[in-house]
Amino acid sequence: IVNISYLGSGTESQNYSQKDDSLITNSFIYTQFGDPNDSIEFFISDLNGSLLDKVYNASEYTPSPSINPSTGLFSSLTLDPQKDLASRGYTRGSLNIQYNFLRNLFNSSYGRFFWIKEVSTSRTEIKLASQNISNTDILNGFNQYQAYIARLNYFNDFYLNFGNNQHIIAVNVAYTEDTDGAYLLIKLYEPLPSDFDVKDQLWIVEKIAESSAYNIDIQVEAISVIEQNVLRGPNFNVNLNQQVGQTTPYYSYNGLFTTTVSSSFQKMLSYYQDKAVDINIDYSDFSNFIHFSSATSRVENFAAKVGQIETYNKQISASLAIVGGAAVSSSVLTLQNYITDITTNFDTYEYYLYYASSSYAWPKSTSTQPYSLYSVTSSQAINWLGSTSIVPTPTTHSILFSASYYDTTNKDLLVNTIPQYILDDGNNQPYITFVNMIAQHFDNVWIYYKDVTNQVTQSSLDSLITQLNLKKLSYKVLKYGGYNEDEMISAAKKCKFGIFLTGTESQGIAYME
Repeated sequence: IVNISYLGSGTESQNYSQKDDSLITNSFIYTQFGDPNDSIEFFISDLNGSLLDKVYNASEYTPSPSINPSTGLFSSLTLDPQKDLASRGYTRGSLNIQYNFLRNLFNSSYGRFFWIKEVSTSRTEIKLASQNISNTDILNGFNQYQAYIARLNYFNDFYLNFGNNQHIIAVNVAYTEDTDGAYLLIKLYEPLPSDFDVKDQLWIVEKIAESSAYNIDIQVEAISVIEQNVLRGPNFNVNLNQQVGQTTPYYSYNGLFTTTVSSSFQKMLSYYQDKAVDINIDYSDFSNFIHFSSATSRVENFAAKVGQIETYNKQISASLAIVGGAAVSSSVLTLQNYITDITTNFDTYEYYLYYASSSYAWPKSTSTQPYSLYSVTSSQAINWLGSTSIVPTPTTHSILFSASYYDTTNKDLLVNTIPQYILDDGNNQPYITFVNMIAQHFDNVWIYYKDVTNQVTQSSLDSLITQLNLKKLSYKVLKYGGYNEDEMISAAKKCKFGIFLTGTESQGIAYME
């Protein structure tokens, strides 16, 4: 829900005094926008007036259809305050935004600054110089301004723009030069505020329309909580008569990467790597194989492993360059074992990144198997990796940006279960890393359960029942929710062959008694 309210012309850092303002004749001045020197700047602030963000050359506006065909200028335009807030990352809350409509003068602009060289004793006259506006451009800018105001039938003031919505009124200008360069002499309406002094940078503008300020109140609807079946907690009351509980050995962060894994999951992974097992994972979409873990961490971890392998290979090459010696052979064998330990412990995604040739895999320098990987420092690898802030383009893959975006939108990310105060404390990074590692382990198991869900359907259960009937074997089908826990446990104990269905209404098992 977005509510946008007009607040008027916003705030000004300096205004004419009430006496002077009463002497100024009110009249409507017709102006147009669209000149190359015209610009829109906007400033985002909270409700207390504290400046949060700023843009000096805003371009997200829509000109009116009635554009002067000879000049390309237009007298009105449409703004989108909500879109401008979103472009700066503000998508909720109540914020104010002020637009200033300006025309750059004297060949200055944001990025082409003057700087204050001298300030008079009264602080109402200042001398401006420039490091990046040439003497010729300063003179031409002065002459253009003189010709411009000569055509006007009203007094035209201008402003010194110090940025951050700070505009100081100036009422006159003169040109001077010496052997060191060209300068502008500026007469101010009021003494220069103490906030500014010699060497401060600025550019010179005139206001071609009144500023406009808005309040944007963005209320995000609360996400409805979907009720789900919650797993029962661990049963610590199980009687263990002949077993003694033992803790696992302590492993360091580095030890987890170098220790050989010998678990039932690793056996399952080895079986999967056999060509007879094919679960057809599409690695072009993170949602196909990442559910609990961080896609960003997994890409970064793989890049670190490629860097380790690359370092070991360089050390092997250096060792082989040494002629003879049993110590050299032993060193090479050790380094090769290090590489083997890394590659044999790849998970399925890392196996794909390392060995496959695809735009979604690590870039390869050869087109035939076995592929050779580009170095982690090569332009190809850097382009493929990108970063979490580099948006993918036709020439930049930037898989880290895609991974980061997926993490942001993944509601099942395990690390999201960690309380915010723990995430905010940098000292807890090892724990966060540990949670990501646990999440990756469960993802590597999850892909198999997911594949079973994809492949096993109601027809599979019907086919099993048909075969049981043909062989005149007894069986029972347990419908999901049709039996209590004790009956399910009893059935599982008798089960010689079972099939579980998920994602359908007929979940259960068919078993032979």
